[in-house]
Amino acid sequence: MRLLNPILYLLAVLCATTVSAHDTWLVAETSMVKTGSTVKLAVVTAEQFPVSENATDPVRVADWSVWRSGQKATINKFQIEGKELSASHTFAEPGLYVIGVSLKPKFIEMEADPFEDYLRDETAEAAIKLRQERGQSSLPGREMYTKCVKTFLRVGRPNEEMGDKEDAPTERRRKMAPYLIPVGHRLEIIPMSDPTAWRVGTEVSVRVLLDEQPANGLRVSSGREGLPPHTYTDSMTTDDNGLARFTFKKPGLWFFRTHSIRPLVSAREPSGDSPKAEWESFWASITFRVMPAGPK
Repeated sequence: MRLLNPILYLLAVLCATTVSAHDTWLVAETSMVKTGSTVKLAVVTAEQFPVSENATDPVRVADWSVWRSGQKATINKFQIEGKELSASHTFAEPGLYVIGVSLKPKFIEMEADPFEDYLRDETAEAAIKLRQERGQSSLPGREMYTKCVKTFLRVGRPNEEMGDKEDAPTERRRKMAPYLIPVGHRLEIIPMSDPTAWRVGTEVSVRVLLDEQPANGLRVSSGREGLPPHTYTDSMTTDDNGLARFTFKKPGLWFFRTHSIRPLVSAREPSGDSPKAEWESFWASITFRVMPAGPK
């Protein structure tokens, strides 16, 4: 068996690493606290949830916000701690909070084969087909990608308002259920019931919005702590209303993630002499804790 040239072997390893894109999540150290508690929030980037491998550069943060009943508070102080980008926030009022972080778009260029593998991994069939039609399958892929992450926190005792019931009228639920209100991310996952009350065995729904509109045909994947890298418990495709449904089989820290890629309407120059981007992609995730099954 002929051995590879060490330099060629190293390049092959680097290319393989490029294909396995790192996911990003926002993780709170807990999901339920007493009023007045200070909670650590961490942006983690890794191939295996939820242990971060790389700390996000603070300059990449476009917005870090805390939402309660439609009211927004901005977190401006965050710093790198080890391999995480973290912040601490004091939650002075009871209620359900939505915490979101959006990162600024970033340019990346990948060689043809890794780019095609990446599109296949994300089941981006439309993008693969378009590259074929354009005769670009053997050309590098150049894209601007944006990441948007959220998590949820219950401060004080859960209430029993109608907003926590999936069959309640939509307008009444919006007034009572902060988790239903979009925070304005380009790609966003909206839980259709209180994510701090999810339990093993309960079927839940999430809605995916792309530019604030229901996104049809996107893959949504669920996963939990302890699984191997890029391993999901389930993957569902959103319907015409942007909805996907899941059931949890184990308690613990979980996530949903989704991805969308499309051609740029006009090629965009990221900076200086860099090649123009031909694609734009969006990544979104939410994290939450699933409780053990309750009494029937």
